[in-house]
Amino acid sequence: MLKLVVFLLIFSTWQVLLDQCCKRKLQDGIEYKFRENNDIATSMFGCQDDCVFEDSDKNTFCFKAGGTSPSQCVGQVTNSTEVERGHTNLTLRDGDQGVFCDVEFDYILNKTFQLDTDLLFKCNPTSDLQNSKAFLEQNQFKMKTSQGVDLDCSMNAIFSNDASGSIEVPKKAVEKSLSCNVSTEVCLTNNGSVYPAKCAPTFRYLGREYHACTDKEMAENDDRLWCATLVDAENNAVPGHWGYCSSKCSYCAGSPITERLQTRPCGYDCLVNPGKPMKGSVGSKDAPLLSPLTSIYGEKEANLLDGWRGQFWLNIGKQLVRLTCPISKFFDPSLKQMQTIYVMCGPTQYRFTVYSDSGDLLHEEFKNDRFGCGKGRLNKN
Repeated sequence: MLKLVVFLLIFSTWQVLLDQCCKRKLQDGIEYKFRENNDIATSMFGCQDDCVFEDSDKNTFCFKAGGTSPSQCVGQVTNSTEVERGHTNLTLRDGDQGVFCDVEFDYILNKTFQLDTDLLFKCNPTSDLQNSKAFLEQNQFKMKTSQGVDLDCSMNAIFSNDASGSIEVPKKAVEKSLSCNVSTEVCLTNNGSVYPAKCAPTFRYLGREYHACTDKEMAENDDRLWCATLVDAENNAVPGHWGYCSSKCSYCAGSPITERLQTRPCGYDCLVNPGKPMKGSVGSKDAPLLSPLTSIYGEKEANLLDGWRGQFWLNIGKQLVRLTCPISKFFDPSLKQMQTIYVMCGPTQYRFTVYSDSGDLLHEEFKNDRFGCGKGRLNKN
């Protein structure tokens, strides 16, 4: 039994070392310094983790499981995660009594939301019960991190009464009810070295410039896209700062940095991206809209370049793509409450010609962020 316990402790420690990178590794008298986390490269070479090292001559190395020469780990790489300040307020209601609480807290967003300090409450009686919450009702609120990541948060109305019947707030219980999740409505990284995070709007990697997520250097059977989350002054991707992209992100094939005039900076003229956050119509207030379903219509034409999870990238040409609102109709007035439309790239770059289900021309310069479906259900009559 004692041997088993010792083995499990050693195994657990070994697993922790695999989950984190060493600052330095010593093997056969040679020192290797940590350079970056790179899941793409290390998976290609069968490394035991996503830690990339280099020697004194800047040659790149990784370490494989079961190597013949044991390596010694010298220190661990620690993530420098910024502590953020969160704030919300909550009005508790018990009959005709009310208490207004101002709540502050520090948190860290490193792959998941984690409280860094206890909640700080400032509560005072109030007679204003507008938007107040009764016992166990949920108070929902939104926050934005310093890096622009949107959080959807909630906190339950938990309270008790003292001997005089006044409202008391059990701070620990309310704290345990606090929950924050990263919004899934925008393009963010959701795995990889850095997540959740916004992609750098432009980044350069291995001689190419990108303006959205790419599949550069991904394995042939791996359909994930990735982006840089941090760049230097020349827009070069900073090693170790990257992540896999969510389905809300767009694709970019990139273009050579040496090209002065980039007529197709992402390698295509038009992008159909149903996951893109959809806006309302021109001149009207944007609305939270649903995504359409997409599919290629008819024979595949030469201007269809490729596709990924319902996205299609095309050059100007006659390929038709069908878009359908499964439970409602298109919201934009130009689409005349259609449930199904057909789009063709061009004749203007980054714009679509749109046809109705019966072949009528609806628009000749339609943007790809206006294909949102309304939230009302179809009338079965």
